[in-house]
This record gives sequence, structure tokens and C-alpha cells, in this order.
Amino acid sequence: MPEGPELHLSSRFVKKVGDARQFAGKILERLPANRAPRLDDLNSRLGAAARYTITSWSRGKELMLAIKPLDLPETSKYRPEEWSIRFNFGMTGCFKFTRTDELPKHAKVCFTAVGEPACTLSFVDMRGFGRWTPTSDWSDNRGPCILQERDLFRAHVLASLEASPFSKPICEVMLDQRYFNGVGNYLRAEALHRLGVAPFARARDLLASLPERLEPGRSDLLHMCHQLAAEVVALGGGRRYDVPLDVLHELLPRDGVKEEGVEQNGLKKEVKRESAVQNGLNKEVKEEGDEGKEEVDAFEEWLQCYYQPGMKNLVDHQGRTVWFAGSPGPMVPKARKQRHESSKKADKQSVKSESSDEGSSPPEKRAKRAPRRGTKAEPVEDQAVTDRRVSSRGTAGKESAERTVKVKNEISRKTSTASNKAAGRKGAGKSTKSRSAVVAVLQKTERPSPGQRRSKRISAAARQT
Repeated sequence: MPEGPELHLSSRFVKKVGDARQFAGKILERLPANRAPRLDDLNSRLGAAARYTITSWSRGKELMLAIKPLDLPETSKYRPEEWSIRFNFGMTGCFKFTRTDELPKHAKVCFTAVGEPACTLSFVDMRGFGRWTPTSDWSDNRGPCILQERDLFRAHVLASLEASPFSKPICEVMLDQRYFNGVGNYLRAEALHRLGVAPFARARDLLASLPERLEPGRSDLLHMCHQLAAEVVALGGGRRYDVPLDVLHELLPRDGVKEEGVEQNGLKKEVKRESAVQNGLNKEVKEEGDEGKEEVDAFEEWLQCYYQPGMKNLVDHQGRTVWFAGSPGPMVPKARKQRHESSKKADKQSVKSESSDEGSSPPEKRAKRAPRRGTKAEPVEDQAVTDRRVSSRGTAGKESAERTVKVKNEISRKTSTASNKAAGRKGAGKSTKSRSAVVAVLQKTERPSPGQRRSKRISAAARQT
């Protein structure tokens, strides 16, 4: 699920696209038949041919996208802030800038860019939990942002310790966006792990002793939330929710690069010239696909606890999995449910360890390694013994099939003979007696006992040798 750093990276990406391209026409909403569109009023103001620019900024787990019409009459009754759309990313939301003929399958909200090549900025949500609302206000039930409002975030949490949610375990309070706006599952796991805090310790007991102002060089849980979020932003790619940036130098015009620095929400960002990568990219041009892979690898290397091999995990009272090391704490759920380690993560770890142990050894040598600890090596049989075993099994199976056919034929013959005799006799008693005889015949012709079958297999194997 996208968290505060991913939302901030996405807002920077949208602003970067908006600085280089203009947009025109109505905003397209691709929705299921049972969901009503939310941007009809905004589209009616824009019209079919109006041009506009786009900018964006974030706050915690929300992103604001602002539209500025270029042909808006001076007498318009709408204020600039009334041209904003607030996005909640849900579980899989992100923004992508692609060619129009390569529009992503799960694109929900689409903005058509002006010029060539024909491109579209779209909000993509594979699982469909994302939401967008035409408003300029942040949600009322969210506190200050852990990333961009560090001091307000700290003061708000410490002033709210008497609220009932702080009687819960700290791992559950950290997902409450009323106080920890921007913290998600991986940030809470990393913050608690790096400070050695038990996830199921009472939140109020942990936070009550924290000072209102932190001394320089010191760190605590509230400071760690901000610091880790800033580290993920510094990685540049986060968890790839800021969409692939390596395509921008192909889709954005060369003259769209700004040379001056820009400042948004207190975070200053310098836009570089084309000597590195066009349109503000702060990385060198790489082969297609290399940049995204590097970003993911950097984030995986940054993680120390979340979904990492060797770490423990438990499902909290809200049904979310928390990863940790050491003791879980006194408020651990009674059920103590846990989820298994990711097979993909385990396989990746094993491949990495094997490659580091073996260096540049060829694949045929790596395949002959000794079995792993805890697994039993299979004994090597003599080829002659194996051949005799296979041959004896084939002979025994053939004899068993022939015997079954003979038994069925004998049962059919004797049953018909007994039935004919019973039909020629008179009286119910005699018929009953003949049926008993048939039953006796059937019992005598049943399959041989296990001991008899074993002895026949042994004799068949002896004949083969």
C-alpha cells in the first residue's frame, strides 16, 4: 500500500509532467457501471476545448492535484482553489504518464496532454480502492504529515495522548491516520525495529515520556517516523508508486526544462539541465528497465525488518500483519496468528546467498552442491538392482492383471451355472441353498492374501535374475 513517501514522490512526478506539458479537453473517468462519475461539474466548467496546466502536492497519505485553466474568463465565478482534486491511493494507486495508445488497463482518471507524441497522464488503480474528490480541502480525520509537517506532527501526537486510541498497542496506533498521517505497514515495522520497541507495548506508556522538543543528535519514535520517510524519498523510487521516470525524456518536449529551483511545501528541489537527464531527472540515462530495477533493489536493501527473512510476524487486532524481532510485548493478541514468510523473498535470499558463496562458478558446478542442512541425501543404488526392481514390478503387475481376468471369468461361469441349477429346482429352500453355494464360490475366488502376493513377486524377481 502506498504510504507517505510514495504519495510525495507521486506528487513530484505529476508536477514534473505538468511543468512540461499542457492539457486540454475533458477529464476522462473510466468507471464501472455501478459507480457515478465525480468530475462532471469540473468538466462542465472546462469545456471540450479548454487548455489547462496541472500541478500537485501531497500531505500524508493524500495527494492534491490542482488544475489551472489557461482560457478562463476574468469574470469567472470560480475561485482557483475550486479547481482541485484530492486523491486517496487505496492499496495500489499510482500516477503514470504514457502514450495515449498505450494507456494502462486500470487507468481510472485520465488527463489528455497537448502536442506530440499524444500522451496521457492517468491515475491507475489495479484493485480499485482508490478515491478522488473534487475539493481543495484535506480530509478532516487526518493529522499533520510526518514528512512535511514534522514539528506539527510531534506536537499533535503528544497533545493527544489522553485519547482512547493510545490505550492500544503502539503498532496499531501507528496506523491511525488521525495521529500518524503517512505511516503504513512498512514504516511502522522499520521504525519499531530500528529503535528496539516491542510492537505490542502500550502506546501511551511509550510516548508519555517523550519531550516536546527533541535535542539535536537524539532520536525517538516520532523522530524516526519522519527520518525513515525522508530516507525513502531520498532513494528516489520508493516502492515504484512514483511510476517509471525513464520514459519522460522520450515523452516530454526538450524545451520543457526549467532552470530555476522550485519550492513546494517547504521542500526545495532543483531542476537540472539536459546534461544529466531531461526534465528534472536527477539520474543518468540508463537502458530501458534498468532504472526501475535499481530503484526496487535500493528499497529492498534499505528494508531491515518488513517482510524480511528471519523476522517474526503476528496479525494485530485490526487484522494487519506486523513484522518484528524479539519480544512482541505484553498486549499481544491471544490468537497469536502469523503469516508465513514470502516464498519469493526466501527464494531471492537463497539465490543471493548462493551467488555470494560461489562467486563466478558455472551453473553445472553449482548444481552438484551438497544437500542443504536438514535434508536427507538419497542413497545411490546399483543400476542392476534398480533394473531388477523395475522388471519385477512390471512382471508382478502383468501377473496381477491376468489373475484378475481369470477370477472374473470363473466367477461369471460359476454364477451362471449355479443360477441355472437354482432355476431348475423347486422350493424356496433349495433356491436359498443354491445362492449360498454361489456366495461360497465367490469367497473362494477372492484375491490372494498379501503374503501370497509378496511370495509371488519374490519368485518373479528370482526368475528375472
